[in-house]
Amino acid sequence: MVRRWYLIILWILVISTYLNAYLNAKVFVSPSYSELLINKDRTKKYVTYYTIGNTGDKEVKIYITLNNGPYNFKISSSKTQSNEFAKKLSDKLSISEWLKLEGTNKFALAPKEKKRLTFYITPPEEDYSEISAYLSFTVDKGSMIKSGITVPLYVIINENAEPYMEIKNFELITNRSGDSYSINKIKIKLKNDSNVHLRPKAKLIIKERTDNKIIKEIDLGVLAPTFERGDIFYLENVDIKLDKGKYIAKLEMKYFFYRKETEKAIKFEIDRKGRYIFNRE
Repeated sequence: MVRRWYLIILWILVISTYLNAYLNAKVFVSPSYSELLINKDRTKKYVTYYTIGNTGDKEVKIYITLNNGPYNFKISSSKTQSNEFAKKLSDKLSISEWLKLEGTNKFALAPKEKKRLTFYITPPEEDYSEISAYLSFTVDKGSMIKSGITVPLYVIINENAEPYMEIKNFELITNRSGDSYSINKIKIKLKNDSNVHLRPKAKLIIKERTDNKIIKEIDLGVLAPTFERGDIFYLENVDIKLDKGKYIAKLEMKYFFYRKETEKAIKFEIDRKGRYIFNRE
């Protein structure tokens, strides 16, 4: 009897998961997140846009709700506390104080229809370096099972922002296949001392040490965002094969809307057997 109920519950979960995936596949929201840099002048309003579309062949109803996101960084006289993450700050900051949707939050989307949504942002009265919101879209296709899509919005107050990031070190990790060696991963350690979240963009450049000639230039793209102070670690896949010689590997990073930069370099060489030897002249 217990086994029968277990199978029934499992089957319901499988069907629910399938239906939710089906509904989500028919409705999309773009972009998947939005980041905005604003000034704290409350006489100004800022705007951001999201697009919701129905790619299915049936009409759907959409309901939009706005809620404070998980990260509201409040300015403090103490720098060590200036990017303190506390859920209670979200409770104190009303979403209606700083974020509004233009028009109605309930509407229908016909098959193949897209709708552009406009959201207005007003800086809050209290001093925050960053505020965030969840934009939730409930999709009703006329059945008892509804689906939801939630996307975040991050808003940084320019005058209050203290972005600071540095590369503490990075390591090139080698892989051996038979008698052949290659670099297949890069391990990065960053120090984040900001009072806002950062989304770093990275590039790895390999040069010959004799003539400074660029051998490889690898765009690592935009890395996962950092929300907490302290040491941040990344492990990214690369594919680098080099001949015998002496090299310099330089890691370049841009952050804070890619306006600020940090970099670090390490030296290594490859011996006649193809082995990678780091930190040697």
